[in-house]
Amino acid sequence: MPSLKRFAHGNDLSISTQTVRYHRPTLVVGWPSSRAGRFRPISRAGRLISPSRRLENGALPSVARPKKALACLGENWNIVDSPCIEDSLGFMEPARPIAMLRYQMFLGVLIGFLIAANSSQAQPARPGEAKSDVLPPINHEPVELSEDEKINAAVYQQANRSVVHITTRGVQVDDFLFSVTPRQGSGSGTVLSKEGHILTNFHVIEEAQRIAVTVYNGNTYPAKLVGIDPNNDLAVIRIDAPPSRLHPIPWGDSNKAVVGMRVFALGNPFGLERTLTTGIVSSLNRTLRTENQRVIRGVIQTDAAINPGNSGGPLLNRRGELIGITTAIISKAGQSSGVGLAIPSNVARRVTEELIRHGRVIRGDIGISSVLPLEEGLLITRLVPEGPAEKAGLRGPEVKVVEQGGFLFRSVDRSKADVILGVNGRPVRDVDEFLTLVESNRPGSRVQINVLREGQTANIDVVLGGWQGEPENAKRPR
Repeated sequence: MPSLKRFAHGNDLSISTQTVRYHRPTLVVGWPSSRAGRFRPISRAGRLISPSRRLENGALPSVARPKKALACLGENWNIVDSPCIEDSLGFMEPARPIAMLRYQMFLGVLIGFLIAANSSQAQPARPGEAKSDVLPPINHEPVELSEDEKINAAVYQQANRSVVHITTRGVQVDDFLFSVTPRQGSGSGTVLSKEGHILTNFHVIEEAQRIAVTVYNGNTYPAKLVGIDPNNDLAVIRIDAPPSRLHPIPWGDSNKAVVGMRVFALGNPFGLERTLTTGIVSSLNRTLRTENQRVIRGVIQTDAAINPGNSGGPLLNRRGELIGITTAIISKAGQSSGVGLAIPSNVARRVTEELIRHGRVIRGDIGISSVLPLEEGLLITRLVPEGPAEKAGLRGPEVKVVEQGGFLFRSVDRSKADVILGVNGRPVRDVDEFLTLVESNRPGSRVQINVLREGQTANIDVVLGGWQGEPENAKRPR
C-alpha cells in the first residue's frame, strides 16, 4: 500500500497531490486536548476516523472505521489541532478554521432565536385539536351568561342532585286469557330527607313488585314502599343509601305562585336523567281527576315541557324550591303540548308527613256509604250502621218490609232521606267536594252538616270517626 503524507503541526493541513474529493461532509466541532494523541469533541454529528486517501492508480482504498472516535490519528502521527470531518461515504476532510465555525454557530443561534420569537406570537394549538385549512378557527373565549341564563344554571346546580330516576317491574294478569305479561315503567322522584325518603306519583309505582332508584351519581338502590295516597296521586318510597348521596330539596310555598311566574321542571323524560325545562305558571286552581275518580284541586298549570318520565319530578321556583310535583300532561299525542299539571307542594307536604309518620293518610270518616247527586245537594242513600252519621241523627231512606201471601216485600222511601247541602256552611255540588271538606278534618273533629229534611233546612253536628288510609273494606260514598 502506498504511504500517505502525514498531517503537519499547526492549522495548516497538507496531504499528497492524490487527494480525494469529499462528498457531503458532516461537521464535528472540537479542539485538541491537553494530552497528546487525544481529541475532545464538543458535539458529534459523525464518526471521527483516519483521513481519506487514494491509491496511486486512483482507486479508493478501504478505510476501516475505528471503534472509538479519534481525530485524524494514525500510527506515529502527531496531534492534530483541527478536527476532521466525515463525509457520507466515511471519508474525512480537514475542518474549517475555528473562526469560521464560531461565526456559523453565532449565525445559527441568531436564526433560531428569531424563529422562536416569531412562533411564540402565533396561537398555540390546543391538545387534540386538529388544524384545519377548510373551517374557520374555534373561538375558545368563554361566553358570558345573561342574567336569565345564570338563574337557569344556578337552579340546575342546586336541584339536579335532588332528582332520582325510578324504574319499576311487575306483571299484568289477564283473567280472560289466563296469561301473565311482564310490565315495567319509569318515572321521577324527589329526595325529601337524608334518611332516604323519596316522593313520587302513585301511578309511577302502582302495582309494582320491584322498585329501583338511581341517584345522581349513577348508583342504583332497591326501594321499599312507605305509603300511598291514591286520592292525591302521591306515594313515598325509601332507599338505604349513604347520606352523602342524598340531597333533600328545599320546600317552597305553592300558595305564593302567580300566573306568569317563572318555573323549572326537572325529571327523566323518556329515561333521559335529570333534564331541565323552563316555562311559566300558565294558570292556577286547575282540577285533576285521578284514576279512583277523586279530584285534586288547586293544581298548577305550566307550559314547561313535561313528557312521559317526568311524573314525580319537582316543579321549582327561581330559588330552586319545590312548589309542585309534576303529574300529568294534557295532550292528544301523549307527549308535551305545552299544558302540564303539577300537584301543589302544600298539598304534597301535608300528605307526605302523614305517609312518613303513619304509612297512610289519616282522614276523618263520616259514615255515609253512598249518596245520589241531585240538582241541589246530595241525597243520602245508605248509612254505615252504627257509624258517625247515623249516631249523629242523619237520616237515610226509610226501608219498609211488608209480608203478603207468605212473601216479604221490601220498599224504600227516599223522600224520608236527608239531602246534604253543605259542610260547615260551605255548599257542596258533588261527591268530591263533600269528601274533600269532610276528609280535611282529623278523626274526632266535629263538623256541621247542612241538610234539607222534609222541606226544612237543618244543621246536624257529627263527630268524625277514624277511617284511615285506603283499606280494602272501607265503605265510601259513591
